[in-house]
Amino acid sequence: MPLRISLLLAIALSFALPVAAEVDGIQLDAYRQEFDALNTGQPEANRYRAGFYSGYLQGVLEALQGRSVCFKGCRCEIDDRVAQHLRDHPADRDHPAGPWLAKLLEDAYPCPR
Repeated sequence: MPLRISLLLAIALSFALPVAAEVDGIQLDAYRQEFDALNTGQPEANRYRAGFYSGYLQGVLEALQGRSVCFKGCRCEIDDRVAQHLRDHPADRDHPAGPWLAKLLEDAYPCPR
């Protein structure tokens, strides 16, 4: 298949893909547990879910870094904060994770003014 046709096909298919739904606290916590299982060497850990969790947190952090969040340190600290937040605020489990995660990071790692 010529490169031009392949490129046009790829572009057309990209518009046909469904948009992913917002991640809620229940899903994020389930994926966090898989991330923890993978990091502790449990062979039954779901690598896809663990990777999704890691990528989701990294994406939110990168979107806010240097704007409203100034984080320097071990990402494991953020993992612990997310787990603690979900334990302390069970109502957030039923809501989209993006807004409360952004607030959690902004409150914990504010940029100096």
